[in-house]
Amino acid sequence: APAAAAAATMPLLVPDEWTGSVEAMCISMFGAVVVQCAWSPPRPSDPSLPVERRRVQTLHVYNVNGRMLCSAPARAAAAMRASLCGEFLVTAGKSIVFYRLSNLAVVHSITLKSPAHSLDVLRRDGCVLAGLRDGKMVIVPVRLCVCVC
Repeated sequence: APAAAAAATMPLLVPDEWTGSVEAMCISMFGAVVVQCAWSPPRPSDPSLPVERRRVQTLHVYNVNGRMLCSAPARAAAAMRASLCGEFLVTAGKSIVFYRLSNLAVVHSITLKSPAHSLDVLRRDGCVLAGLRDGKMVIVPVRLCVCVC
């Protein structure tokens, strides 16, 4: 129960007047908790824009005790996975983006023709699989991008 209480109270550093939601979460095999959030300002700068374009996306990495390790702006993603070796985060949306988990720096990005809605990282085959909205699947050999073990 204490671990669940710590996870529920992880602080997110945004202005108080903004409203937000947790869009996706994952945990690495080594205990790094990654949270993707979408934030909306109290007064949209351009109300004619769709809601998705008025929102600010952020990624936050926490340790298992709830301490924020790093935070960064992010691209909207439908799915995310931590690499099996614990060094990278892979997200998929309009593109597949590889982040270094220690500082959330973008290591590599691949633009997709159709948005992805699912993602998986395979250890044995050394590739990333992404299911696309148009029914196709993209298979990315990891050696072309980064080593996700």
